[in-house]
Amino acid sequence: ELKKLASLEKFSVRDLMRKDAPTIGGDASLTETSRMMLTKSERRIVVMEGDKPIGVVTRGDVVRALARKAGVAL
Repeated sequence: ELKKLASLEKFSVRDLMRKDAPTIGGDASLTETSRMMLTKSERRIVVMEGDKPIGVVTRGDVVRALARKAGVAL
């Protein structure tokens, strides 16, 4: 077991990350973001400003925002 755990040290985040993560501009609308999540079955989208990532929006973020706009308490 210790040998297996030690072998995990050889892995880096680079070996695990997605290289084709979906992105969207920070000025994108809530509608555009939710449509992208639905049509591409994405749970999170990297928010970009130019060529720089500035954050991540999740499906939960979108659901909470839609509920807030509809006046529904979650």
